[in-house]
Amino acid sequence: MVSSEYRFQKKTDKLGEEIKARHHQNEYRQYLQVKQAQAQLQFSDLALARSRAKFLRAEAIENLDTLLVDFEKKITQRGAKVHWAEQAQEAQHIIRNILHQQNNTQVIAHRAPILQEVDFEKAIQNQDIDLVYTDIHAQISRYLPENKQMNTQEVSVSSLKDIAEAIEQKDNQKIGVDAKEIFDYLQEKNLHQIKHQALGILGADFMVADTGSLCFSDNQTNIQTILGQASRHIVVVSLSQIVAKLEDLELLLSLKDGYQTGNIFSAQSFLLNAPLNQSEIQQYKNLDVIILDNGRSELYKDPMLRQALRCIHCQACAFTCPVVTQLPPNTKNFYPGVIGLVLESKTHINDNQLLTESTLCGACAEACPIEIPLHHMVRKLREEKQNNKSSLLAILNPFKAKNQFLQEIKKQYFSTSPKKETFYQQWIKQNTAK
Repeated sequence: MVSSEYRFQKKTDKLGEEIKARHHQNEYRQYLQVKQAQAQLQFSDLALARSRAKFLRAEAIENLDTLLVDFEKKITQRGAKVHWAEQAQEAQHIIRNILHQQNNTQVIAHRAPILQEVDFEKAIQNQDIDLVYTDIHAQISRYLPENKQMNTQEVSVSSLKDIAEAIEQKDNQKIGVDAKEIFDYLQEKNLHQIKHQALGILGADFMVADTGSLCFSDNQTNIQTILGQASRHIVVVSLSQIVAKLEDLELLLSLKDGYQTGNIFSAQSFLLNAPLNQSEIQQYKNLDVIILDNGRSELYKDPMLRQALRCIHCQACAFTCPVVTQLPPNTKNFYPGVIGLVLESKTHINDNQLLTESTLCGACAEACPIEIPLHHMVRKLREEKQNNKSSLLAILNPFKAKNQFLQEIKKQYFSTSPKKETFYQQWIKQNTAK
Protein backbone atom coordinates (compact mmCIF):
# COMPACT_ATOMS: atom_id res chain seq x y z
CA MET A 1 0.00 0.00 0.00
CA VAL A 2 2.83 2.34 0.85
CA SER A 3 4.58 1.66 -2.45
CA SER A 4 1.42 2.41 -4.47
CA GLU A 5 0.94 5.68 -2.57
CA TYR A 6 4.58 6.57 -3.23
CA ARG A 7 4.21 5.88 -6.96
CA PHE A 8 1.03 7.95 -7.08
CA GLN A 9 2.77 10.83 -5.31
CA LYS A 10 5.72 10.68 -7.74
CA LYS A 11 3.38 10.75 -10.75
CA THR A 12 1.37 13.68 -9.41
CA ASP A 13 4.59 15.60 -8.61
CA LYS A 14 5.86 15.01 -12.15
CA LEU A 15 2.53 16.08 -13.64
CA GLY A 16 2.53 19.20 -11.50
CA GLU A 17 6.01 20.16 -12.70
CA GLU A 18 4.97 19.61 -16.34
CA ILE A 19 1.91 21.82 -15.87
CA LYS A 20 4.09 24.48 -14.27
CA ALA A 21 6.60 24.25 -17.14
CA ARG A 22 3.81 24.62 -19.72
CA HIS A 23 2.58 27.66 -17.80
CA HIS A 24 6.07 29.19 -18.10
CA GLN A 25 6.09 28.39 -21.82
CA ASN A 26 2.71 30.03 -22.34
CA GLU A 27 3.81 33.14 -20.44
CA TYR A 28 6.91 33.44 -22.60
CA ARG A 29 4.94 32.78 -25.80
CA GLN A 30 2.58 35.66 -25.06
CA TYR A 31 5.54 37.92 -24.27
CA LEU A 32 7.30 36.83 -27.47
CA GLN A 33 4.29 37.58 -29.66
CA VAL A 34 4.36 41.20 -28.51
CA LYS A 35 8.13 41.44 -29.07
CA GLN A 36 7.85 39.85 -32.53
CA ALA A 37 5.21 42.35 -33.57
CA GLN A 38 7.48 45.19 -32.47
CA ALA A 39 10.52 43.74 -34.26
CA GLN A 40 8.59 43.31 -37.51
CA LEU A 41 7.92 47.04 -37.58
CA GLN A 42 11.52 47.51 -38.77
CA PHE A 43 10.36 46.24 -42.19
CA SER A 44 8.31 48.63 -44.29
CA ASP A 45 7.02 45.60 -46.23
CA LEU A 46 7.32 42.34 -44.26
CA ALA A 47 5.93 40.20 -47.09
CA LEU A 48 8.56 41.58 -49.47
CA ALA A 49 11.32 40.98 -46.90
CA ARG A 50 10.23 37.36 -46.47
CA SER A 51 10.06 36.86 -50.21
CA ARG A 52 13.55 38.32 -50.64
CA ALA A 53 14.95 36.11 -47.85
CA LYS A 54 13.34 33.05 -49.45
CA PHE A 55 15.05 33.89 -52.75
CA LEU A 56 18.47 34.41 -51.11
CA ARG A 57 18.34 31.11 -49.26
CA ALA A 58 17.02 29.19 -52.29
CA GLU A 59 19.77 30.63 -54.48
CA ALA A 60 22.44 29.71 -51.92
CA ILE A 61 21.22 26.12 -51.64
CA GLU A 62 21.03 25.68 -55.42
CA ASN A 63 24.67 26.85 -55.70
CA LEU A 64 25.82 25.03 -52.59
CA ASP A 65 28.78 23.25 -54.17
CA THR A 66 30.47 26.37 -55.61
CA LEU A 67 29.76 28.54 -52.54
CA LEU A 68 31.29 26.00 -50.15
CA VAL A 69 34.45 25.81 -52.26
CA ASP A 70 34.65 29.62 -52.36
CA PHE A 71 34.26 29.84 -48.57
CA GLU A 72 36.95 27.23 -47.94
CA LYS A 73 39.36 29.01 -50.29
CA LYS A 74 38.82 32.42 -48.67
CA ILE A 75 39.08 31.33 -45.05
CA THR A 76 42.12 29.08 -45.59
CA GLN A 77 43.93 31.99 -47.24
CA ARG A 78 43.76 33.72 -43.85
CA GLY A 79 45.34 30.80 -42.03
CA ALA A 80 42.29 28.89 -40.78
CA LYS A 81 41.99 25.13 -41.27
CA VAL A 82 38.82 23.58 -42.70
CA HIS A 83 37.69 20.03 -41.88
CA TRP A 84 34.83 18.18 -43.61
CA ALA A 85 32.74 15.80 -41.47
CA GLU A 86 30.28 13.48 -43.18
CA GLN A 87 28.83 12.19 -39.91
CA ALA A 88 28.65 13.42 -36.31
CA GLN A 89 31.11 10.73 -35.23
CA GLU A 90 33.67 12.08 -37.69
CA ALA A 91 33.30 15.58 -36.20
CA GLN A 92 33.88 14.10 -32.73
CA HIS A 93 37.06 12.45 -34.02
CA ILE A 94 38.34 15.77 -35.42
CA ILE A 95 37.69 17.56 -32.11
CA ARG A 96 39.42 14.77 -30.20
CA ASN A 97 42.52 15.00 -32.42
CA ILE A 98 42.74 18.79 -31.98
CA LEU A 99 42.52 18.39 -28.20
CA HIS A 100 45.35 15.85 -28.26
CA GLN A 101 47.54 18.18 -30.31
CA GLN A 102 46.94 21.22 -28.09
CA ASN A 103 46.99 19.53 -24.67
CA ASN A 104 44.18 21.77 -23.42
CA THR A 105 42.86 21.17 -19.93
CA GLN A 106 39.67 23.25 -20.30
CA VAL A 107 37.00 23.63 -22.97
CA ILE A 108 34.51 26.49 -22.99
CA ALA A 109 31.43 26.13 -25.16
CA HIS A 110 27.79 27.12 -25.52
CA ARG A 111 24.69 25.01 -26.09
CA ALA A 112 24.29 25.59 -29.81
CA PRO A 113 21.94 23.08 -31.49
CA ILE A 114 24.63 21.95 -33.93
CA LEU A 115 27.02 21.20 -31.06
CA GLN A 116 24.31 19.05 -29.47
CA GLU A 117 23.79 17.37 -32.85
CA VAL A 118 27.50 16.55 -33.01
CA ASP A 119 27.43 15.53 -29.31
CA PHE A 120 30.92 16.95 -28.89
CA GLU A 121 30.96 16.01 -25.20
CA LYS A 122 31.78 12.45 -26.27
CA ALA A 123 35.02 13.76 -27.78
CA ILE A 124 36.25 15.01 -24.38
CA GLN A 125 35.06 12.12 -22.24
CA ASN A 126 37.70 10.37 -20.11
CA GLN A 127 40.33 12.99 -20.98
CA ASP A 128 40.56 14.93 -17.71
CA ILE A 129 39.24 18.09 -19.37
CA ASP A 130 37.13 20.68 -17.57
CA LEU A 131 34.04 21.66 -19.59
CA VAL A 132 32.52 25.10 -18.93
CA TYR A 133 29.33 26.29 -20.61
CA THR A 134 28.94 30.04 -21.02
CA ASP A 135 25.22 30.30 -21.83
CA ILE A 136 22.74 31.30 -19.17
CA HIS A 137 20.65 28.15 -19.62
CA ALA A 138 23.59 25.91 -18.69
CA GLN A 139 24.42 28.05 -15.67
CA ILE A 140 20.82 27.90 -14.43
CA SER A 141 20.80 24.12 -14.95
CA ARG A 142 23.57 23.74 -12.36
CA TYR A 143 21.25 25.08 -9.67
CA LEU A 144 17.86 23.58 -10.55
CA PRO A 145 16.91 19.91 -10.15
CA GLU A 146 16.09 17.90 -13.26
CA ASN A 147 12.32 18.19 -12.83
CA LYS A 148 12.57 22.02 -12.85
CA GLN A 149 14.82 22.48 -15.90
CA MET A 150 13.65 25.17 -18.31
CA ASN A 151 14.65 27.02 -21.43
CA THR A 152 16.14 30.44 -20.68
CA GLN A 153 13.76 31.98 -23.18
CA GLU A 154 10.84 30.66 -21.14
CA VAL A 155 11.92 32.11 -17.78
CA SER A 156 9.00 33.83 -16.06
CA VAL A 157 8.57 35.68 -12.77
CA SER A 158 7.66 32.47 -10.93
CA SER A 159 10.68 30.62 -12.32
CA LEU A 160 12.98 33.51 -11.40
CA LYS A 161 11.89 32.98 -7.80
CA ASP A 162 12.91 29.29 -8.04
CA ILE A 163 16.33 30.28 -9.44
CA ALA A 164 16.95 32.90 -6.75
CA GLU A 165 16.05 30.43 -4.00
CA ALA A 166 18.33 27.77 -5.52
CA ILE A 167 21.26 30.23 -5.67
CA GLU A 168 20.71 31.27 -2.06
CA GLN A 169 20.58 27.65 -0.94
CA LYS A 170 23.65 26.47 -2.89
CA ASP A 171 25.92 29.54 -2.78
CA ASN A 172 24.59 31.14 0.41
CA GLN A 173 24.13 34.29 -1.66
CA LYS A 174 21.05 36.45 -1.11
CA ILE A 175 19.78 37.66 -4.47
CA GLY A 176 16.64 39.44 -5.61
CA VAL A 177 13.96 38.12 -7.95
CA ASP A 178 15.25 40.20 -10.84
CA ALA A 179 16.34 38.79 -14.22
CA LYS A 180 19.25 41.19 -14.75
CA GLU A 181 20.59 40.75 -11.22
CA ILE A 182 20.45 36.95 -11.50
CA PHE A 183 22.04 36.84 -14.98
CA ASP A 184 24.83 39.26 -13.97
CA TYR A 185 25.64 37.15 -10.92
CA LEU A 186 25.77 33.92 -12.96
CA GLN A 187 27.94 35.46 -15.70
CA GLU A 188 30.42 36.94 -13.24
CA LYS A 189 30.75 33.62 -11.43
CA ASN A 190 31.20 31.83 -14.75
CA LEU A 191 34.02 34.16 -15.86
CA HIS A 192 36.06 33.28 -12.76
CA GLN A 193 36.04 29.61 -13.85
CA ILE A 194 37.58 30.24 -17.30
CA LYS A 195 41.31 29.71 -17.75
CA HIS A 196 43.48 31.74 -20.13
CA GLN A 197 44.60 28.77 -22.27
CA ALA A 198 41.13 27.31 -22.77
CA LEU A 199 39.86 25.86 -26.05
CA GLY A 200 36.63 27.41 -27.30
CA ILE A 201 34.03 25.37 -29.23
CA LEU A 202 31.28 27.31 -30.98
CA GLY A 203 28.43 26.73 -33.40
CA ALA A 204 28.20 29.31 -36.21
CA ASP A 205 24.93 30.52 -37.71
CA PHE A 206 26.24 31.33 -41.18
CA MET A 207 29.27 31.12 -43.45
CA VAL A 208 29.83 33.91 -46.01
CA ALA A 209 31.25 32.68 -49.31
CA ASP A 210 32.55 35.92 -50.82
CA THR A 211 34.54 37.00 -47.72
CA GLY A 212 35.21 33.74 -45.87
CA SER A 213 33.50 35.15 -42.77
CA LEU A 214 31.74 33.35 -39.94
CA CYS A 215 28.63 34.79 -38.30
CA PHE A 216 27.41 34.10 -34.75
CA SER A 217 24.05 35.18 -33.37
CA ASP A 218 24.44 35.59 -29.62
CA ASN A 219 21.14 34.74 -27.94
CA GLN A 220 22.13 34.59 -24.24
CA THR A 221 24.97 32.17 -25.09
CA ASN A 222 27.86 34.58 -24.46
CA ILE A 223 29.59 34.09 -27.80
CA GLN A 224 31.74 37.11 -27.02
CA THR A 225 33.07 35.40 -23.89
CA ILE A 226 34.27 32.37 -25.89
CA LEU A 227 35.76 34.48 -28.70
CA GLY A 228 37.57 36.73 -26.23
CA GLN A 229 38.71 34.27 -23.55
CA ALA A 230 39.77 31.16 -25.50
CA SER A 231 43.26 30.89 -27.00
CA ARG A 232 42.11 28.55 -29.79
CA HIS A 233 38.70 28.05 -31.40
CA ILE A 234 36.82 25.21 -33.08
CA VAL A 235 33.76 26.32 -35.04
CA VAL A 236 31.16 23.78 -36.16
CA VAL A 237 28.72 24.79 -38.91
CA SER A 238 26.38 22.81 -41.15
CA LEU A 239 27.05 22.85 -44.87
CA SER A 240 23.60 24.33 -45.57
CA GLN A 241 24.21 27.48 -43.49
CA ILE A 242 26.00 29.46 -46.18
CA VAL A 243 25.18 32.75 -47.88
CA ALA A 244 26.65 34.13 -51.07
CA LYS A 245 27.41 37.71 -49.99
CA LEU A 246 28.10 39.52 -46.75
CA GLU A 247 25.29 41.98 -47.43
CA ASP A 248 22.77 39.11 -47.38
CA LEU A 249 23.27 38.72 -43.63
CA GLU A 250 21.51 41.95 -42.75
CA LEU A 251 18.11 40.73 -43.93
CA LEU A 252 18.53 37.11 -42.76
CA LEU A 253 19.70 38.03 -39.26
CA SER A 254 16.99 40.67 -38.92
CA LEU A 255 14.36 38.04 -39.65
CA LYS A 256 16.04 35.35 -37.55
CA ASP A 257 16.37 37.43 -34.40
CA GLY A 258 13.04 39.19 -34.96
CA TYR A 259 11.17 35.88 -35.04
CA GLN A 260 13.27 34.06 -32.43
CA THR A 261 13.62 36.68 -29.69
CA GLY A 262 11.86 39.83 -30.93
CA ASN A 263 15.21 41.67 -31.02
CA ILE A 264 17.15 43.41 -33.78
CA PHE A 265 20.22 41.47 -34.93
CA SER A 266 22.82 44.25 -34.62
CA ALA A 267 22.67 44.13 -30.81
CA GLN A 268 23.67 40.47 -30.47
CA SER A 269 25.53 39.25 -33.56
CA PHE A 270 29.27 38.79 -34.09
CA LEU A 271 31.28 38.41 -37.26
CA LEU A 272 34.69 36.84 -37.71
CA ASN A 273 35.76 38.90 -40.72
CA ALA A 274 38.96 39.77 -42.58
CA PRO A 275 41.94 40.21 -40.20
CA LEU A 276 42.96 43.84 -39.76
CA ASN A 277 46.14 43.45 -37.68
CA GLN A 278 48.75 40.90 -36.69
CA SER A 279 46.86 39.72 -33.60
CA GLU A 280 43.74 38.94 -35.65
CA ILE A 281 45.84 37.07 -38.22
CA GLN A 282 47.20 34.93 -35.38
CA GLN A 283 43.64 34.32 -34.22
CA TYR A 284 42.76 32.85 -37.62
CA LYS A 285 45.80 30.56 -37.44
CA ASN A 286 44.30 29.18 -34.23
CA LEU A 287 40.93 28.56 -35.88
CA ASP A 288 39.56 25.19 -37.01
CA VAL A 289 36.27 25.10 -38.94
CA ILE A 290 34.31 21.83 -39.13
CA ILE A 291 31.71 21.77 -41.92
CA LEU A 292 29.12 19.13 -41.04
CA ASP A 293 26.98 17.11 -43.45
CA ASN A 294 25.25 14.52 -41.23
CA GLY A 295 22.42 13.63 -43.62
CA ARG A 296 21.95 17.02 -45.28
CA SER A 297 23.33 15.82 -48.60
CA GLU A 298 20.61 13.14 -48.55
CA LEU A 299 17.99 15.85 -48.07
CA TYR A 300 19.54 17.75 -50.97
CA LYS A 301 18.83 14.86 -53.35
CA ASP A 302 15.07 15.20 -52.82
CA PRO A 303 13.55 18.32 -54.49
CA MET A 304 10.87 18.61 -51.79
CA LEU A 305 13.03 17.98 -48.69
CA ARG A 306 15.84 20.14 -50.10
CA GLN A 307 13.80 23.21 -49.20
CA ALA A 308 14.39 22.44 -45.50
CA LEU A 309 18.06 23.38 -45.99
CA ARG A 310 16.95 27.01 -46.41
CA CYS A 311 16.14 27.17 -42.68
CA ILE A 312 17.68 30.07 -40.70
CA HIS A 313 16.83 28.42 -37.33
CA CYS A 314 14.54 31.13 -36.01
CA GLN A 315 12.29 28.52 -34.26
CA ALA A 316 9.13 30.21 -35.56
CA CYS A 317 7.70 26.79 -36.46
CA ALA A 318 8.23 25.56 -32.88
CA PHE A 319 6.52 28.59 -31.31
CA THR A 320 3.40 28.24 -33.49
CA CYS A 321 2.95 24.46 -33.74
CA PRO A 322 -0.05 23.38 -31.62
CA VAL A 323 1.56 19.98 -31.03
CA VAL A 324 5.04 21.17 -30.01
CA THR A 325 3.55 23.58 -27.48
CA GLN A 326 1.89 20.63 -25.71
CA LEU A 327 4.97 18.39 -25.58
CA PRO A 328 6.89 18.18 -22.29
CA PRO A 329 9.90 20.56 -22.28
CA ASN A 330 12.49 17.77 -22.20
CA THR A 331 11.18 15.90 -25.28
CA LYS A 332 12.27 18.46 -27.86
CA ASN A 333 14.94 17.60 -30.40
CA PHE A 334 18.15 19.50 -31.16
CA TYR A 335 16.24 21.67 -33.63
CA PRO A 336 12.83 22.43 -32.10
CA GLY A 337 9.68 22.27 -34.17
CA VAL A 338 8.81 20.60 -37.44
CA ILE A 339 12.10 21.64 -39.04
CA GLY A 340 13.91 19.41 -36.54
CA LEU A 341 11.83 16.45 -37.68
CA VAL A 342 12.84 17.05 -41.31
CA LEU A 343 16.53 17.80 -40.69
CA GLU A 344 16.95 14.72 -38.50
CA SER A 345 14.93 12.41 -40.76
CA LYS A 346 18.01 11.18 -42.66
CA THR A 347 20.24 10.70 -39.62
CA HIS A 348 17.73 8.83 -37.41
CA ILE A 349 19.02 10.74 -34.38
CA ASN A 350 15.72 10.64 -32.52
CA ASP A 351 12.30 9.10 -32.94
CA ASN A 352 10.45 12.39 -33.38
CA GLN A 353 6.88 12.37 -32.04
CA LEU A 354 5.82 15.00 -34.56
CA LEU A 355 5.96 12.49 -37.41
CA THR A 356 2.86 10.75 -36.09
CA GLU A 357 1.30 13.49 -33.96
CA SER A 358 1.48 16.48 -36.31
CA THR A 359 -1.97 17.72 -37.37
CA LEU A 360 -0.66 18.98 -40.76
CA CYS A 361 -2.51 22.24 -40.08
CA GLY A 362 0.17 24.30 -41.85
CA ALA A 363 0.72 26.77 -38.99
CA CYS A 364 4.48 26.12 -39.17
CA ALA A 365 4.65 26.89 -42.89
CA GLU A 366 2.62 30.05 -42.45
CA ALA A 367 4.88 31.29 -39.63
CA CYS A 368 8.16 30.44 -41.38
CA PRO A 369 9.85 33.66 -42.61
CA ILE A 370 11.54 31.67 -45.42
CA GLU A 371 8.17 30.12 -46.41
CA ILE A 372 9.32 26.49 -46.17
CA PRO A 373 6.33 24.13 -46.82
CA LEU A 374 6.97 22.07 -43.71
CA HIS A 375 3.55 20.40 -43.49
CA HIS A 376 3.98 18.96 -46.99
CA MET A 377 7.37 17.56 -45.93
CA VAL A 378 5.81 15.85 -42.90
CA ARG A 379 3.24 14.24 -45.20
CA LYS A 380 6.03 13.03 -47.50
CA LEU A 381 8.03 11.58 -44.60
CA ARG A 382 4.91 9.77 -43.38
CA GLU A 383 4.44 8.26 -46.83
CA GLU A 384 8.08 7.16 -46.92
CA LYS A 385 7.76 5.56 -43.49
CA GLN A 386 4.57 3.76 -44.53
CA ASN A 387 6.21 2.52 -47.75
CA ASN A 388 9.18 1.24 -45.74
CA LYS A 389 6.80 -0.61 -43.42
CA SER A 390 4.98 -2.15 -46.40
CA SER A 391 8.22 -3.35 -47.96
CA LEU A 392 9.35 -4.72 -44.61
CA LEU A 393 6.10 -6.63 -44.21
CA ALA A 394 6.57 -8.07 -47.68
CA ILE A 395 10.04 -9.28 -46.72
CA LEU A 396 8.89 -10.73 -43.40
CA ASN A 397 5.65 -12.21 -44.80
CA PRO A 398 5.52 -15.76 -43.39
CA PHE A 399 3.54 -16.99 -46.39
CA LYS A 400 6.09 -15.77 -48.91
CA ALA A 401 8.49 -18.58 -48.06
CA LYS A 402 5.68 -21.11 -48.57
CA ASN A 403 4.57 -19.82 -51.97
CA GLN A 404 5.90 -22.89 -53.73
CA PHE A 405 4.02 -25.16 -51.35
CA LEU A 406 0.82 -23.13 -51.82
CA GLN A 407 1.18 -23.32 -55.60
CA GLU A 408 1.41 -27.09 -55.38
CA ILE A 409 -1.74 -27.21 -53.26
CA LYS A 410 -3.48 -25.01 -55.82
CA LYS A 411 -2.46 -27.30 -58.65
CA GLN A 412 -3.65 -30.37 -56.78
CA TYR A 413 -7.09 -29.11 -55.74
CA PHE A 414 -7.99 -26.56 -58.39
CA SER A 415 -6.43 -28.02 -61.50
CA THR A 416 -8.74 -29.30 -64.29
CA SER A 417 -6.43 -32.23 -64.92
CA PRO A 418 -7.23 -35.58 -63.20
CA LYS A 419 -6.11 -35.52 -59.59
CA LYS A 420 -3.45 -37.91 -58.42
CA GLU A 421 -4.39 -40.34 -55.69
CA THR A 422 -2.86 -39.61 -52.32
CA PHE A 423 -0.77 -42.17 -50.46
CA TYR A 424 -3.72 -42.74 -48.10
CA GLN A 425 -6.13 -43.39 -50.99
CA GLN A 426 -3.69 -45.82 -52.59
CA TRP A 427 -3.28 -47.65 -49.27
CA ILE A 428 -7.09 -47.94 -48.88
CA LYS A 429 -7.44 -49.48 -52.33
CA GLN A 430 -4.66 -51.94 -51.75
CA ASN A 431 -6.00 -53.07 -48.35
CA THR A 432 -9.60 -53.25 -49.57
CA ALA A 433 -8.62 -55.44 -52.48
CA LYS A 434 -6.96 -57.87 -50.13
